[in-house]
Amino acid sequence: MSTGQKRLDAIEKKFRAAKEKADELEKQKNALTSKMQAINSIKSRAEDNKRKILIGACVLAEMKRDEKIKDWINPLLDKFLTRDFDRRIFELPPVVPVVGLPPAVDLPVKSFSFPPVDQVDNNV
Repeated sequence: MSTGQKRLDAIEKKFRAAKEKADELEKQKNALTSKMQAINSIKSRAEDNKRKILIGACVLAEMKRDEKIKDWINPLLDKFLTRDFDRRIFELPPVVPVVGLPPAVDLPVKSFSFPPVDQVDNNV
């Protein structure tokens, strides 16, 4: 084997090793990207759940404090909650499907606007 051929073989060997290393690094990068996406998804879901808990706590506190808010929220809950288990939590009657009848007509919800923020009592 000539010196030129030996050099070419050495270069090809280094090239294959570099390509294998690049492929391995690409796999690691893809694995980390997937892991980061999973972590971000979990974090986003946790933040969404926290938002729901906080807004729910806020609305429940206001419903206890102001009967108008309770009167405004209850019809919304009645439309929104479809599982009997969820409806029992808010003391709503169970949903009874009636075969052969047209769907119920939506009743208008009483108009209500929240007071300006500077007039809200935060010590409730």
